[in-house]
Amino acid sequence: MDGIEAVRTTLPRCWIDERKCKDLIKVLENYRQEYDPKKQTYKPIPLHDKFSNFADAARYLAVYLPKLRDGLTPADIRKFKENARRGNKPQFARPFNTR
Repeated sequence: MDGIEAVRTTLPRCWIDERKCKDLIKVLENYRQEYDPKKQTYKPIPLHDKFSNFADAARYLAVYLPKLRDGLTPADIRKFKENARRGNKPQFARPFNTR
């Protein structure tokens, strides 16, 4: 549940290209809890289907995102976004904190 909450708090701060990330958006929209028809309630675990593995990847990203280096300037972020639009990989000098 902590990972799912991490995704919920991270997504509003993310920039997602709607055209290039259609599959990601579809996965996140379809990630849901498993329903127990006998008890007529939802189980406390996600439904394991074709969407869950990809949604888990987003969860791992949200959990580890705070470990990325901080101190990026708005110009750095604009540069990363522009490179992503062109399909270029971002270049990080030191991507992870070494604390």
